[in-house]
Amino acid sequence: MRWIRYAAVLSLLVLVANCGDGKDRAAEAEKIKQDLTAGFDVMFGKDKLKLVGYEKLDVVPDGDSYKATLTGIKIMPNEANAPKLGDVTFNVEPKDEDKYQITNLLLPSGVDIPLTEGQGKARFEIGSQQFSGVWSKSLASFTDIDSAYKNIQVTADQGVKFLVAESTLKQASADKGNGVYDQTTKFSLNNLTVETPEGSATIASISSSADAKGAKLAEVRKFTEQFNALMSKSMEGAALDQAAVDALKQFKAFFQDYVSKTEASGISVKDGTGQEAFKMEKITADGSWLGFDQPKSKLDVALRLDGISAPSAAAMPEAAMFAQFIPGKFGIGVTLEDVPSSELWNAFLTVLTAPQNDPAAMEQAMQSVGMQIVQAAQQSGSTIKLNGWEYDSQSVKLKMGGSVKADTNAMMGAIASLNLELVGLDTIIGIAQMFSGGDPSTTAPLETLKQFSNRTADSSGQPVDSFAVELVNSGEVTINGRPFDPFAMPQQ
Repeated sequence: MRWIRYAAVLSLLVLVANCGDGKDRAAEAEKIKQDLTAGFDVMFGKDKLKLVGYEKLDVVPDGDSYKATLTGIKIMPNEANAPKLGDVTFNVEPKDEDKYQITNLLLPSGVDIPLTEGQGKARFEIGSQQFSGVWSKSLASFTDIDSAYKNIQVTADQGVKFLVAESTLKQASADKGNGVYDQTTKFSLNNLTVETPEGSATIASISSSADAKGAKLAEVRKFTEQFNALMSKSMEGAALDQAAVDALKQFKAFFQDYVSKTEASGISVKDGTGQEAFKMEKITADGSWLGFDQPKSKLDVALRLDGISAPSAAAMPEAAMFAQFIPGKFGIGVTLEDVPSSELWNAFLTVLTAPQNDPAAMEQAMQSVGMQIVQAAQQSGSTIKLNGWEYDSQSVKLKMGGSVKADTNAMMGAIASLNLELVGLDTIIGIAQMFSGGDPSTTAPLETLKQFSNRTADSSGQPVDSFAVELVNSGEVTINGRPFDPFAMPQQ
């Protein structure tokens, strides 16, 4: 009979263990709920700064993981008549002391959203959705994301329809220790369409990537919490604590390097009759900020538009004159070198923490910050470079590049050089004369600049006006080596 007693004891131990697991599971569910709630206060904002609101959060055991439900989601909940979008559910499972694995996250679908008075409602639907990620309670953010949503549709009673065939987001993080991460993010939208009674617009694809090195996400959370607390007081009309503002300014180098690239292609706009009014093959926007954690950093931005046309405008007699100036290509690029990172950050926070409800104080802060930035740039020897500036239309073509370098020893506070090539100066002057009714004062500045030109011809025989502009230490300005006084330019 001894084996029967052994079996009874083992059964009792199993029963006690199961009861213990139940208690532990309930306690762990409560801990997860507290961790998520604290993180959502950072992610979604609190009080008057809340961007996303919800009625309650429930977390209950669900198989080997836990199921979380956010009930009554609202966007901009502090706004009057903010619509309730529904519930969000997801599974959450602890990975370690800090990380949670999030799976099966489902957004509300098939939801009717009331619009402003008299506008009816809009219906929001998602065909399929997939989301998984790793969420950090210490960072109050996702470190890794893999998501895909298909057939996203918003349809309004007023005849407006918004469609996205597919949207994806992928993010990967490499933990470097002490709350520092390297992160890569990729986002895409395919076949975006907007339809209205007045016309429609389509974009075949949008893709974007970002690469951050040395991102101090732990510092970002601390800054966000302190900044939100400060802004809440500001919105209540309370005087800002200078010590709190100074504490914010200690958070400076949130990352080392950041590089982003965005491209949209197949852009088309049609009018109500279905005729194409505007078309663009591709638009690209690139940017980077390198060495932000160093005393001097480098900022680079570039924008380029290709394959631009306006078919319906070109076919209209009243617009035909201007169709010749629509650029098929357009591009600008700006590089800032030796940027005083800390001074720029402090100036940004000075404006951001100025009393938002006091226009005079805001203006004073802007003026003060402007002077600080100029002085810091001069002391740092900052340089602005213009790269790849291009405007290419049927009648006017422009290429431009140059640089401006801050210099405390220069009379004007900087030295500069600019090279410009222009095709179509005579056309511009002719159009200006026509619209002015022959008033010579309208074209006088252009005629003066034309006198400084080095004129040649391109391969097709069109005149090309070249200008080499220099600003030297003495403050003298020259164009193509000839002295030029910008203050003596004829008034228009």
